Amino acid sequence: MTGPGGSGDFIHLPKSLIAWAMVRSFGTVVVYLAAYFAVPWTVLDGFGAVILVAAFLVVAALTAVWQIGRILRAPAPAVQAIEALAIIAPLYLLGFALGYFMLSASDPAQFSEPLSRMSSLYFTLSVFATVGFGDITAAVDLTRAIVTVQMVLNLIVVGVGIKVIVAAVQWSRTKKKESGEEE
Repeated sequence: MTGPGGSGDFIHLPKSLIAWAMVRSFGTVVVYLAAYFAVPWTVLDGFGAVILVAAFLVVAALTAVWQIGRILRAPAPAVQAIEALAIIAPLYLLGFALGYFMLSASDPAQFSEPLSRMSSLYFTLSVFATVGFGDITAAVDLTRAIVTVQMVLNLIVVGVGIKVIVAAVQWSRTKKKESGEEE
């Protein structure tokens, strides 16, 4: 791996550090998915689902702030950044997926077809990836508004969120270099 400027400076990290980071990241995603699919979530009406999505977004934002702090203090900030993404992204996406699932469960007319948990996750990911195949669509104004909010937040998360994480890694590396610490 080369340095942040592509200068050819190699960063030597213990393989065990990278391996454990990958295991923790994968484990986090598995736990989130297991909870999403296994927990018997209560069906909420339109307003309740909106509150649930908002709560997930707040938790994801607070988690992002916490993870930025961890990146700044980490002995290997790039590795910590990967873990941060593995924690934050699923929270963000599963919050929308769960909200869409509950909206559909309370009123199947909210979407062009009733959504299962899997189809809710699929719809959320297709909106996030800006693919939008058109096989599932928001059918009423409430769901269209929530999907519109997701699209705007997706741009912010991808644009600003990734930039902040990269900046935290670079700042931490610069501070370590100035203090004579090795990554």
